Amino acid sequence: MFSRVSEKIMQKNTNMDSEKSMPRDKYQLRRYLESLNLRDAGSLEERAKEISDNIKRVMTPYYTGERGEPLQYYYVPCQTLLEKALEKRDFKDDFPQALDFLISSLEWE
Repeated sequence: MFSRVSEKIMQKNTNMDSEKSMPRDKYQLRRYLESLNLRDAGSLEERAKEISDNIKRVMTPYYTGERGEPLQYYYVPCQTLLEKALEKRDFKDDFPQALDFLISSLEWE
């Protein structure tokens, strides 16, 4: 279900407190997302608005094409998956998978 990199990160950062994080760029956003326990559906549901707001704040310039058209096309699938997961309110499977996809996308790019 999750990439091996994300599995290692989840194990390593299970006890990190990321509630006070306000990522300012995509590198801080990646570290913020890596600190979340993607297996804890209750915590993800509880923090969904915070997580979503942080992603939107940092990633909007990429989603809208302000950072270049190639990056827009690269990140829009992540945005679509996140929006669908939030619509369905599936914090056990879809939302963690969408977050994992965004993390791996931020690592690759």
